[in-house]
Amino acid sequence: MKHVLESQGLEARLRHALDRDGIDLGRLAAIVRATGAADIESVVRRKPTGVFARRLWFLYEWLTGRKLDVPEPAGRLRFVPVLDPARQAALKVGVPSGRHRVIDNLPGTPRFCPMVRWTRALRAASAKPWDVQAGRMFASAGQDSPSAPSRQRREAESSFALAGEKPTDARIVRWADAIGQAGARMLTLNELLRLQRVVCGGVSSTRLGLRSGVPAPAAVEGRAVSCGARVEDLDELVGGLIDFAERAIGGGVDPVIAAAAVAFGFCHIRPFACGNGHLHRWLVHHTFDVAGCTPPGFTIPIGTAMVRRLAEYREVATCAPHETADAYRFADMTRHAEFLYACLEDCVERDVDDCALAVDAGA
Repeated sequence: MKHVLESQGLEARLRHALDRDGIDLGRLAAIVRATGAADIESVVRRKPTGVFARRLWFLYEWLTGRKLDVPEPAGRLRFVPVLDPARQAALKVGVPSGRHRVIDNLPGTPRFCPMVRWTRALRAASAKPWDVQAGRMFASAGQDSPSAPSRQRREAESSFALAGEKPTDARIVRWADAIGQAGARMLTLNELLRLQRVVCGGVSSTRLGLRSGVPAPAAVEGRAVSCGARVEDLDELVGGLIDFAERAIGGGVDPVIAAAAVAFGFCHIRPFACGNGHLHRWLVHHTFDVAGCTPPGFTIPIGTAMVRRLAEYREVATCAPHETADAYRFADMTRHAEFLYACLEDCVERDVDDCALAVDAGA
């Protein structure tokens, strides 16, 4: 009787992690890592063809890399998506898993898969034709217009303002050029390291590369808040973030949501000893460009909007200290996506329209 009650309690906790507000990978991972495979098998075997059982079965093996001793279902059975795309951001076209009869539409991999819930605010923002509005300005100005370098410089200046830095003019120019080239190269660790050298020019070589110690506390509204993943988890997390960017963008995840997950995920991990903030903002431009939201070389003034929303930016860019890699790997990025969409709408309504008027006036 005790075993039955424990099993029922386990199933209730698993259902809560899978179905309450969509899938909570962080909660599910914690349960799975503390539970024996036989106990999970027992839950799956109760109704192995049920939607809950198949999704649980797939996610257990996805999280752990270990196969459960459960027979594959026989006969015809409708494939179901792992994520409900009406509730959480997912791939538009997932990958079928015949073993579980599910469609893997998770936006990331077990190494890095932040989740975003479709809130009312996100639905409203994603339904607006911001790209059409911006497109009119792109067509008027063009990527080779004289205003392109000034837009990139303004964005670089915004990044330094957000970092609380007073750089030399040469450093601003170098970073403006890097922002203008966002999306032109494949995202790799080597590319991130190259960009770190660009933005941290003049810094001692001992401070370049992946950090080897605890990150310095970040000052937010007058108080120091320490965050950043453990050194031993950095390789895995950064590699997973790069994989996520490729999978989410290529798989048709809403580009603003993908950009928020990539950029703020990097910001929270803080893999480098210096330059993390600049690189996190650069990743927004990179994602927009690769996703085809902007023509190559065109820069949306997202940093300018962030400066105008400085208090809110600091709130979403700062994370509480975490002890486990899973806290960074499976973070809920809903709030971050809402913030980035708000910044984008701000850009379109204020900066893009102002720039378009300037182009029209000079025509």
